[in-house]
Amino acid sequence: MPRTSQFKNQSLFLEKIKNLLPSNLSFVETLSQVLGLSIDSVYRRVRGETAISFDETLKLCQQFNLSVDSIIEGDASAVTFNYNLMCRQVDCFKDYLRSILEDLQLLNKFENARVIYVAEDIPIFHLFAFKELAAFKMYYWMKSVLNVPEYQHLKYSYKNTDPEILELGSKILEAYSRVNSVEIWTEFTISSLRKQIDYYFEAGLFENCDDAMKLCDQASELVKHISRLADTGSKLSDASKQNYKLYYSEIEIGNNCILVEVNNIKKVYLTYNTFNKMTTANEKFCDATHAWINYLLDKASLMSGASEKQRLQFVNRIVSQLDLTRKKIQ
Repeated sequence: MPRTSQFKNQSLFLEKIKNLLPSNLSFVETLSQVLGLSIDSVYRRVRGETAISFDETLKLCQQFNLSVDSIIEGDASAVTFNYNLMCRQVDCFKDYLRSILEDLQLLNKFENARVIYVAEDIPIFHLFAFKELAAFKMYYWMKSVLNVPEYQHLKYSYKNTDPEILELGSKILEAYSRVNSVEIWTEFTISSLRKQIDYYFEAGLFENCDDAMKLCDQASELVKHISRLADTGSKLSDASKQNYKLYYSEIEIGNNCILVEVNNIKKVYLTYNTFNKMTTANEKFCDATHAWINYLLDKASLMSGASEKQRLQFVNRIVSQLDLTRKKIQ
């Protein structure tokens, strides 16, 4: 790689990291701590007098959750992703929740941060506003997706829920409530939850059948809760801070996709194998994802603000799905 091209990419890479830092942190001092270098050594790298080594690049990518292709212009068809590898243990799931919490807490340090969530399934944050619903979803994920051994012969009951998971969930909900966000739902966004309740009831996996009915009730309340957030335009008790927009899309969504924007830097989170996530800050990929989301938004209906009739129709369509499951349980 020519020297000028090398330092051009190095400068762009460091600029991305600088934009990811909260304004109260010193860019040079942070690099000094991460790389274990003197302030003078860091300045030489920032000015382009010294090349960043491969080991230093890896340290920075790991620290700031960036892909290595963030410093390589390269082939536009090749994209590098970071991903989380889940194991069949409850502690792995707790680590997954902690990673979500850490990402949200970091976003809350930036006034202009924004999350756009294209929701094939109910965004995990909202589940934690309803503890029994969250407990069931966590049970489902650990029993049927992760195949955690101690869950394989365990029927669902709220009393079996790990309190640490609900505590982490409460912190996640609180952190998400402060982030500026846009969500795109379809009438099928709640379908997977409804089908899971339906299947577990038919399979006899509830300790008490009343729990299945309670979950249907809470799912209905969750949809109405989302409608109220859309009505006020805020996820906070003080609705003067407008930080929430909800869109309804008639175009079917194939997977959960999250686009995060901070200081003109974009990052994409994609789900795979139900709830595992992989992330990239590849500029071309993020721009293409942003263009796709804008297309969805152009075709979608805004549920926030004065669209009361559309919100009620949206709620009624979803609640009618849950009524089908209620009839099976009764």
